[in-house]
Amino acid sequence: MAECAKPIAREKLKKGFLMTLPTGVYIISGVLNANLKPVYAEHVSPRKQRDEQWQEIVRVSVNQRLCEIFEIKELADTEIEARVEAWRRGDAR
Repeated sequence: MAECAKPIAREKLKKGFLMTLPTGVYIISGVLNANLKPVYAEHVSPRKQRDEQWQEIVRVSVNQRLCEIFEIKELADTEIEARVEAWRRGDAR
């Protein structure tokens, strides 16, 4: 079983929140696809590219929805896999 990776933040994904995040942290949306994977999972862009990143977040409809922030992608991947495994066992997180 995969270890639990704790996010450094869990909040609604609003533009103001996105703009405060440090470049390089990893966002995963609470909105999942049919494979139980986040529909949005990306590193936070450098500040000059945040408006563009925000447009992508709005395009995939995860704005104003719960998201989690991880220090690095590998921790997010660990958490995603643990959740999928738990769901398949019938022990959803």
